[in-house]
Amino acid sequence: MPDRLFYPLFILLIAGMITAALLPGPDRSNTLALNQDSANGPMLARGADLRALRAAEGLSVELHESEDGDEVEYARARATRAEGVGDGSAGVFITIAPRQERALNGRTVRVAVLARARGADATDRFLVGYFTGDSPGSSGWREFTPTREFETYVFTFALPEKDGPPGVDYLGVWPDPSGEGKTLDIAQLSVEPVE
Repeated sequence: MPDRLFYPLFILLIAGMITAALLPGPDRSNTLALNQDSANGPMLARGADLRALRAAEGLSVELHESEDGDEVEYARARATRAEGVGDGSAGVFITIAPRQERALNGRTVRVAVLARARGADATDRFLVGYFTGDSPGSSGWREFTPTREFETYVFTFALPEKDGPPGVDYLGVWPDPSGEGKTLDIAQLSVEPVE
């Protein structure tokens, strides 16, 4: 190969390798972390941790901060798509990393959401679910009726024991199952082994 072709191709190859190395990897910013690195403690998302919430298509999440802007007080979730319409989704969700999923494998867990429905467009019901990479291990949606003040909504369920490498699990909230644009305020999400 003549030098006038080799060197430009070589430079393009090196530039491509550098570009690929600088591209962001998988988004790990929305993983729920274990408090105190304890396999038996609660996994909590509250305050600034609520920045890790993600919204599926047809849903949105808006953070409400303190007046000084230093703290996230709650996240307002809205659904303009009905649950069960379109692709399956965990709604407004936070990802539970493989390390934490491994700590919960085969255990009964307590799932809790601190939420309220306030304002003109407040929802009259919402759904909460814990979803695994393989759906037979998921809790499915659990329905709750919110109050105007923050209250904790809880359910427990047994995660099946899984063989093989851990996957990624999701804790999701569907703020308005009807998809009429109603809202739910979320102040905290938690998952905790109970046995």
